[in-house]
Amino acid sequence: MGALSTSASLAPGGVDHPAAEVSFPAGAGNAYQHVVSSLSSTFTGVQRTGGAR
Repeated sequence: MGALSTSASLAPGGVDHPAAEVSFPAGAGNAYQHVVSSLSSTFTGVQRTGGAR
């Protein structure tokens, strides 16, 4: 991802789509098939002051 200064969400109506990729080692074999886990993320943001319209 690029720097925050180039983030599309900094523009009015702009949206960013963060993405993540998870992979397992090729040698993991079949032992991990059908295993379930969970992952959670927390994002904290600060709303900037609005301007005149």
